[in-house]
Amino acid sequence: QLKEQLTRVYIGEEVDNSILTAFADTLKKYHIPEELPLELMEGVRMDLWKSRFTNFDELYDYSYKVASIVGLMTSRVFGYTDECALQYAVDLGIAMQLTNILRDIGEDLTRGRIYLPQDELKQFGVSENSLFAGEISQNFIEMMQFQIARAREFYNRSDIGIKMLARDSRLPVYLARYNYAKILDKIEENGYNVLQKRAYLSGFEKLQILPKILLELRSDS
Repeated sequence: QLKEQLTRVYIGEEVDNSILTAFADTLKKYHIPEELPLELMEGVRMDLWKSRFTNFDELYDYSYKVASIVGLMTSRVFGYTDECALQYAVDLGIAMQLTNILRDIGEDLTRGRIYLPQDELKQFGVSENSLFAGEISQNFIEMMQFQIARAREFYNRSDIGIKMLARDSRLPVYLARYNYAKILDKIEENGYNVLQKRAYLSGFEKLQILPKILLELRSDS
């Protein structure tokens, strides 16, 4: 019903929903395709019925819908100098969602969810039973190292895209990129124990990132 209402208001029909009306106005103002928020809704709804992912292709599709779509929409609000910025926004969304998944493995297990690709768990010899038992084995550590390395590849690919955004919009994107990437460092510092411990940055650690970001902004000019 929400999708139907959004489609109706997007094409100019009146609906009794002031929030959707304002949202549709924003979509039109910034030339955001209607299908993007609809895909986002579809991705969020996946959590209602899907708790396992066969392979990385399935996980990528989910991550694209719940995270990269947000980047595609906000990039149009931020403004950009090159259409290629949109693909890099997709990469950053994937990187950040993979980080979320790795950080929240233990929390997701309490809800019966495992977002790690099933074929990769099998590849590294990590069983679901061992995850639920909270075992931080050498196999688990090697699996985590593989997952972290892949997330960092997506972060690294996305960096060039931030420089394509309108200059006034880069700071919040840099902040999100570096704060999220530091979570991967914290996971490593915690000995990859994401089953009993949640990796996070303190307020001071977030502030420590700011000088690096300011240097990045200066080098962009």
